[in-house]
Amino acid sequence: MKQIIISLVVLVLAGCSSISEMRERGPHSEFKSKKEAQVLATCITMEWQKFKVVGGGATDVSMSLLPNGFSVFTPNQTEVADVHNIDNGSTVNFFVQTGLFDWRINQRVDGIKKCI
Repeated sequence: MKQIIISLVVLVLAGCSSISEMRERGPHSEFKSKKEAQVLATCITMEWQKFKVVGGGATDVSMSLLPNGFSVFTPNQTEVADVHNIDNGSTVNFFVQTGLFDWRINQRVDGIKKCI
């Protein structure tokens, strides 16, 4: 039984990527906005917090500083939105872990689109 549990943990962890690995693979989606990066990142954070997780609670979402922008991410960096200032607005690069359900990815993309 112990070997089965260890095997399952190894399989789960093998499917997880670091933020840098996700960034190296390239974004799932890219967006542009006329809003400043801080305003847009704050809006994305608030939209993503509206999504319910199993058990009905709100999703934990964090935001950190990047050079020339912000990174919005969910626990374990499952989904990441990098928001950067550009001339006349900002860009959003949306990254996801491999193997996520489409409905979950679509919820995050919809949250970004509401803020654009």
